[in-house]
Amino acid sequence: MNSLLLEVLTPDKAVLKKEVSQVELQGEYGRLGILPEHTSLITKLGFGDLVYRVDTESTELLCGQGVLEVMNNHVLVLVDSAEDKATIDTKRAEEAKNRAEKRLQSKDIEIDTARAALALHRAIQRIHFSDRH
Repeated sequence: MNSLLLEVLTPDKAVLKKEVSQVELQGEYGRLGILPEHTSLITKLGFGDLVYRVDTESTELLCGQGVLEVMNNHVLVLVDSAEDKATIDTKRAEEAKNRAEKRLQSKDIEIDTARAALALHRAIQRIHFSDRH
């Protein structure tokens, strides 16, 4: 078999269901590459880009954290968000980045610094993803 069935699902919608030749995505501890006949796998996913190929054409999505399941040439990606370049609002991402930076610089003990750091990371990823296309 020369293809994989890739499904990308978020809590809101089914983002993608397509036959592809390869998938690369951000695992919790590094990049993962999935080719046809990959062994069965379940793992956590980190925030980052998902690249899928159909023959020689590549397409990218920016995905939130989630879970990956690979079984019998079926790649199931369950993530909290999935965006392509057209759906990323760069202005909103810049505003989120600025808010997160202000929170992290604040001396207020009520600020959830871990949450602010994660928001900053997501905003920066969106900006970089949007800029490189």
